[in-house]
Amino acid sequence: MFLVVDCGTSYLKAALAEENALITKEVVRFELSNPENPENWVSALEKALSHFKNNNITCIALTGQGPAAVAVTKDKKAPVAVLWNSKGQDPSNPSFLPRIKALKNNHPSVYSDAMYILGAAEYLAWILTGNACTAAPVEGFEKFYALDDSIDLSLIPPFMKSGSFLGKYKDASVLVPWPDFVPAIIGSGAVHPGMLCLRTGTGDGINLCTSEPIHREGFLTARHPNGKDWNLSCIVSGTGTAVAQNKSIEQAFSKSADAIKRLSDLPLKEIRIAGGLSDNDELNSIRANLTGMKMSSTKSKETGLQGLAILAYCALNGADIKKTTDSVVSVKKTYFPLDAGLILE
Repeated sequence: MFLVVDCGTSYLKAALAEENALITKEVVRFELSNPENPENWVSALEKALSHFKNNNITCIALTGQGPAAVAVTKDKKAPVAVLWNSKGQDPSNPSFLPRIKALKNNHPSVYSDAMYILGAAEYLAWILTGNACTAAPVEGFEKFYALDDSIDLSLIPPFMKSGSFLGKYKDASVLVPWPDFVPAIIGSGAVHPGMLCLRTGTGDGINLCTSEPIHREGFLTARHPNGKDWNLSCIVSGTGTAVAQNKSIEQAFSKSADAIKRLSDLPLKEIRIAGGLSDNDELNSIRANLTGMKMSSTKSKETGLQGLAILAYCALNGADIKKTTDSVVSVKKTYFPLDAGLILE
């Protein structure tokens, strides 16, 4: 069985998947009381490993919040992490460079004693295997590092392809991790041109699959996680925060709706909702009304973990990501604009 682990902003979540990529056991969640303290992540990971210790785990696949910067010191400690939502950081900026610079400027003693600087999931993979890597999930991902001469490049471990073998934890193979947006897209099923993944959480991630690279102001263009198509993406910060703080939901969601409408001239056939707020009928209906487009949620609430299981299966078996995703992911509900109704598929 595969153990799939997602170290998020507020929780570490884990589940078991059969070797056909289907999640079959209950999802466990462990709260991260201080997300900027990597020791909290390790404690939660240990709890997850203990919870599933009586299962025959052959592979461990990891994902985690990003971009993040964790300094592993020469005495193998990691006292602090700079996250995408840390003070002074721009949540909509997908680059690792501002996080690494903040680590250097705000925690100079930690930086000067660093052996490695790792991402969140890469740090947990290092904890399990003792091997350091920088995950490269898709072609061209290195541009999100774009490091300058103010950073000691020797602190950044070699890039390794996500899904390749990193090392062993007991008898289980540990794979090079994926950043969290990759399994979220795959788990939503948005793997064909014209399908858009709306990844909900603290903020919204908008990812449109296109057959050719399309460049649009305010959006990033990169290879799609399916490895064949292209991904046009942007991040809208603060949407989930507004919900949690009982602020104006429609005002917060309108920012995402406006971003999606800017893509309406492109072949946009279907919107899949993923992430922490994807199973909320009321919120999904509001989103459908604001965009004027129908949206669908999937049967698996934990789209990130399901996507991670698919990616691990494909990496180990050489299977096609599109075909495997189509066979595993299915629609649960479809939400329509105007009347905010829904139908069961």
